[in-house]
Amino acid sequence: MFSGNDFAICYATHVTGTLVKLHGAFMVAAWMFAASCGILFARYFRLTWVGKQFMGKDLWFVVSLSFKKFQLSLEQFKEFVF
Repeated sequence: MFSGNDFAICYATHVTGTLVKLHGAFMVAAWMFAASCGILFARYFRLTWVGKQFMGKDLWFVVSLSFKKFQLSLEQFKEFVF
C-alpha cells in the first residue's frame, strides 16, 4: 500500500500560454482531422475503391492507416511539447 510520502508528484512550472495553445492545437489536429479522416476512409471508401491496390493492400486501407499513424504521431509529439 502506498501513502502520499512514498512518491513525489512533479508539477510543470515552465508551462507557458504558448505551450498550452500548441498542445491544444496538436490535439485538435489529431482528433478532429486525422482520426475522423481515417475513420471516414475506412467506412466509406472501402466500397468505392474496390480493386484499387497499393503495394498489395487495398488503397482505402493504406490511406486510412496513414491517417491513423499521423494521428498517433501528433499525439506522441504533443507529449514532448507539454
